Amino acid sequence: MSIKSLAPAPPSKEQGQNVSPAAGMQFFGHVKVDGRSEQMTVTLRDVADQALWVKTLDLHCG
Repeated sequence: MSIKSLAPAPPSKEQGQNVSPAAGMQFFGHVKVDGRSEQMTVTLRDVADQALWVKTLDLHCG
C-alpha cells in the first residue's frame, strides 16, 4: 500500500492552498525504535491520531 493512496482529495478551489488542519489535511510521522528487538516501527498518522500506515523494519548489519 502506498502512502499516496491514503491521502484525502486535494483542497477544492474554494478552499485554496491554505487549508486549516481542522479540515483533516494534516499528517505526521512517528518512529519507535525498540533497542531489544532492534526494530524500528514507522507510522503515518492523521490529525485525529489514527494510524494510516505502519511499517516495521529490522536492523540489517553489514
